[in-house]
Amino acid sequence: RCIFENETDGFVKMIYRKGGRGKKRNQILGATIMLENAGEIINEIALAIKTGLPYDRLAKIMHAYPTRSFELQQMSGSVYYDRLSRLKTSFNILKRLGY
Repeated sequence: RCIFENETDGFVKMIYRKGGRGKKRNQILGATIMLENAGEIINEIALAIKTGLPYDRLAKIMHAYPTRSFELQQMSGSVYYDRLSRLKTSFNILKRLGY
């Protein structure tokens, strides 16, 4: 959406605990948003922090397109797919071992 509105200056930086187990897995610790209309996405980040939603889970939440909050889904998608590929590798190893 930023490209459509010719607002290409700015950034979103997510700070999260990589890895971990249980509630601490990929826990969002904070965020910095330097965009015009940052309020459109800060509420979603605040809710994720308050509820303990892991960062990679943002990728699985349906987001309207094109909106600024869709950027969160794209960003968290890279973490989600990285985790998914590691699980697939582990599954393949167990499969080869006969489990």
